[in-house]
Amino acid sequence: MDLSETSLKKASLRIDAQGIDTVYFHRADCTRLPYADHHFDHVFVCFMLEHLAQPGDVLAELRRVLQPGGRAAFLVCGPREANAVIDVVNRVVTELFEFRDSDRDIDPFRFSAQGSLAQEMRRAGYLDVVEGDVTLHQRAPVGTRFWQASLERGLSLTLEQLPDGIRNEIAERMTEAFEPWRQGEYYELPSLSRITSGRSPE
Repeated sequence: MDLSETSLKKASLRIDAQGIDTVYFHRADCTRLPYADHHFDHVFVCFMLEHLAQPGDVLAELRRVLQPGGRAAFLVCGPREANAVIDVVNRVVTELFEFRDSDRDIDPFRFSAQGSLAQEMRRAGYLDVVEGDVTLHQRAPVGTRFWQASLERGLSLTLEQLPDGIRNEIAERMTEAFEPWRQGEYYELPSLSRITSGRSPE
């Protein structure tokens, strides 16, 4: 489920290419889900909560559509210093467009502190809340726009819709900013995410 038709089309194409026919896509607003109470056995949300103005309202809405006793799991960004791609992309865009902290509606690292999302989930009525870390290492070829997905998903900037000058400037700045992670023909990029899950009351 997503609010973006573009994201849903991209996801659908990836699933179709793998020959999977048991995944269904719906365009919907996460603050007003078009599903009945207790509709789902489980809910999994990936890198979304940190981008919402009122995550508590969405947590409550997701709990509404969960079966009693069903679990919801939420994957969010870990600390900035442990997430090279998200850190660099945010820094480059902030500097290029001269953003200030006060200009931002969201902070991709708002739930990076241990226990912060768990606390929010308990306030929304989830029980048996547990938290863990997921550490990955991405190897990205030099000369590719491996950072583009993070730019478009996290900052709502569609690269192809920007003027050529700005698009080229972003690419040049990204190349320079990622140089510390270059190992020969690849970038070695660490990422740490936090996954927090909880149970809907019986």
